[in-house]
Amino acid sequence: MRLATHSLLIKGERPWLEALWAHWGEPFLTWGEAHQELSSVGLSSVGLSSAELSLTRDQGAGDQGGESQRCALLFERADLRVWARPERSSSYVAWVDGSFGAIEASAQVILQRLLRVHSGLLVHASAGVYQGEAWLIPGPSGAGKSTAARGGFERVLSDELVALTLEPQPMVWGTPFWSEGRDERRFPLRNEGLLLSALTFPHKAARPALSPLSALEAARLLTRCVTSYERAEESAELFSLSCAIAERVPAYRLSFPREGDWRATLR
Repeated sequence: MRLATHSLLIKGERPWLEALWAHWGEPFLTWGEAHQELSSVGLSSVGLSSAELSLTRDQGAGDQGGESQRCALLFERADLRVWARPERSSSYVAWVDGSFGAIEASAQVILQRLLRVHSGLLVHASAGVYQGEAWLIPGPSGAGKSTAARGGFERVLSDELVALTLEPQPMVWGTPFWSEGRDERRFPLRNEGLLLSALTFPHKAARPALSPLSALEAARLLTRCVTSYERAEESAELFSLSCAIAERVPAYRLSFPREGDWRATLR
């Protein structure tokens, strides 16, 4: 049931790409041949058509005039700006300050955009697998999604950002985006996709339990956790996708303790 794997070609200065390699490694990256004066790596990911992202050092707004006139600005913050090249389909350029955070964020912007094109979402969530069932555990910062993922799941696909695709069936996919302090031996990076069995919204409690949620409430909670780097008028489609997933996947409020392998006690 796995979707075909596509690639995002990332090009930039070699030290930046080596930083990506050190953080993400072989599950998501393969070194490519040098392209002009830029080294490149391929990011194996989910639901993507072939796309290209060029990372360039940010030299200030004064040097970006020509680029800004030819490209459509998708996202900006203090350490990066991401543009789409209208003359080339699925081609993007990011002006970054060279930090790993800016480089990683630029990849997230493009991943979110391409997932949306393929009826998918990038969600602030963890994803755990137990006895073949994949649970999505969405939540804002501090909700406990990382803690919940450490509660006895056999595999964890990510504890920070998870990709969802809707067609032909709702599926959850691992990403290289994790919170800090990942135990590499217990939680290796996983580039895999599984059928989504349940949406489980975390709530810290003394004992583990599942309480059913309506599709409407699940859609409301899921929408709060969807990443959106685009303009407000383009966010309506993300809300519609959240509603579609909530209508097709059982949803629960997940109560869980802070410690212990509680997952085996829930069916």
